[in-house]
Amino acid sequence: MRSHIKVVFLAIVLPLCFAVVLVPSSFTVFPAAQAQTMTKTLPPDEAPAQSASAAQENSQGPEEERESEDLAPAAVRLNMDGESPLILALYQATRETKEKQILEKLDTARKLIEQNPNLKPVDSFGRTALHWVVFGSSYATKPNVLLAYASIAELLISRGVDLNQEDKYNDTALDYLLYSPNFDMQTLLLERGATSGFFNATLRFMQENQPIHHSANAGFFWAATDLAPGLIFSIRLKTPAWSDQSRTGDPVEAVVTAPLMSRGTVLLAPGTKVDGTVLFAQKAPDKYSRPRLVLDFSNVLHANGKKSLLYTRVVAVDNARETVRNNEILGIIQPHASGKVSVAFSALGSLNPAANYGIKGIQTAYGLSLRREIHYPVGTDLIIQVTRPSRLMARKPGLAGLFLQSNPVSSDS
Repeated sequence: MRSHIKVVFLAIVLPLCFAVVLVPSSFTVFPAAQAQTMTKTLPPDEAPAQSASAAQENSQGPEEERESEDLAPAAVRLNMDGESPLILALYQATRETKEKQILEKLDTARKLIEQNPNLKPVDSFGRTALHWVVFGSSYATKPNVLLAYASIAELLISRGVDLNQEDKYNDTALDYLLYSPNFDMQTLLLERGATSGFFNATLRFMQENQPIHHSANAGFFWAATDLAPGLIFSIRLKTPAWSDQSRTGDPVEAVVTAPLMSRGTVLLAPGTKVDGTVLFAQKAPDKYSRPRLVLDFSNVLHANGKKSLLYTRVVAVDNARETVRNNEILGIIQPHASGKVSVAFSALGSLNPAANYGIKGIQTAYGLSLRREIHYPVGTDLIIQVTRPSRLMARKPGLAGLFLQSNPVSSDS
């Protein structure tokens, strides 16, 4: 009879014990149980403190670890041979990851500005020193770094740097701040008269086609426009892009994967190259924020060596988990296990050291499988949309009935 009672007792009590371990929302006995277990092998004064710290440490899974405050190493290294010492120092600041090294490079740049009054030179990308100041400040989060960049920007502007110089991607310094949270730098440039390259290009296009624009037949105006706003076509990346390892201003390349047609005419054949730049990239600053990436494809590169201006926005990324909103690619939100579940796993691991290794392994593998940062390798397909009218330089002269001298490059090149 007694053996029968023992069997019934174990059958009832053991499931309840497992329920306590697996469903901590109904019970709050884990810290006490853990402390009792630890006091068997530790001195009385050390046991409560160490058991509590162990539970807290174990409760932090990979998904709840503190975000690193340092920048990820830059994946792209540009060839800056022959550039001015000032631009080189500012470029090097964008490749540093530690606050101390960044401030040292910016201090060097400040001294160079004070020693050299000539700020007219631009780099091989058509960028001024102000461009590089904006690049570094666009994704910076440290107050000292932001203050140093703002100070250098004010110094450059006071020395007469060209505020509205457009680089080879048709972007001014202000364009690289459109998606940045650095509102102080945006305000500084706007107050000094900075404008957007997109806005300037629209005005130029309207002025160049003013006679057509004011003609009686408005259709002739659109006949002068090859790439009309609203056209959508697909491209494939030839260079990778990251939210954490890319830097604002890094070059990107892609190829057209399907023919772009308008009014029965092939405008861009498959394999046609396009290039652009990273308009903004920022790793997730904390576990509650999303990583961000903005790509700006700015030029059509024809096989005959000509280049056509291109103004587009990304509308979709093929087979990606990220969300595209207003040209901005937003990474996934970091999933978080509830605190009670984490405490339950930590308590179970403390009670059974062998199980603790298995739990930690599962948590680590789960965290690695949910990489937060955006990473698009070579071969990623994107869909982009034309946002501003422009002409293709490879077309023969004339208005209506024009056709493209298509010399596409191979998509494998």
